[in-house]
Amino acid sequence: MDRLARFMDVTISDPAAFGGGSAHGHVRTRVSTVAYGYLGVVDEYEDADHDVTWCLLTLSLPGLAPNLTVDHRKVFGLPGVPLRETLVATGDPVFDAEYGVIADDPTVVTRILTPALRALLVDRPVQRLSLSGAAMVLRTFDGAALTDDVVVNLNAMVEGILSSTPSFVTPRSGRDVGMHGKPLAPGLCAENEDPPEEEPHKPGFAGRFGGRSRHRV
Repeated sequence: MDRLARFMDVTISDPAAFGGGSAHGHVRTRVSTVAYGYLGVVDEYEDADHDVTWCLLTLSLPGLAPNLTVDHRKVFGLPGVPLRETLVATGDPVFDAEYGVIADDPTVVTRILTPALRALLVDRPVQRLSLSGAAMVLRTFDGAALTDDVVVNLNAMVEGILSSTPSFVTPRSGRDVGMHGKPLAPGLCAENEDPPEEEPHKPGFAGRFGGRSRHRV
């Protein structure tokens, strides 16, 4: 993995920036990645007070997505996790028993969280899936360290989401491309492509797998 050392040793006290679950997080390391042909980064965070680590994948989308956050119910009540009264039910009892959803526009919930995506999240749980602007974020459960396997699993989760879900991305051009029930097309970046020069780190969502008997990210 190409470790981007200049992003290490940053402490963030905004839970929204690292996927919630702790009052603050310390950035231990960051790696660049490519998932489904789109550029992304994976950060490893640490909460030294509770001796836990987790990973956050932030993927750059080719357009704008609605604001939507899906949190696993096991983290309800922790810092940065939305209040129960703000949740939008999907009508899927299995999924709703596992996750809570918030969205600026409740009508986008069923369009994005299709049966296929709900089944994927139940089968391969994550602590948080978040869409906002031009970014998708996945946060693992606590206990995940930044390893090659974790990056591979997060990237596979991205591919599962974007390849099987009708596109929720609105192109910046304003043209209605890739919509009407079609999944977002793969990006043009190759796995061995050098990432572009990055701007100084700005806190943002990001996440990774962790804990439970089922396959978890």
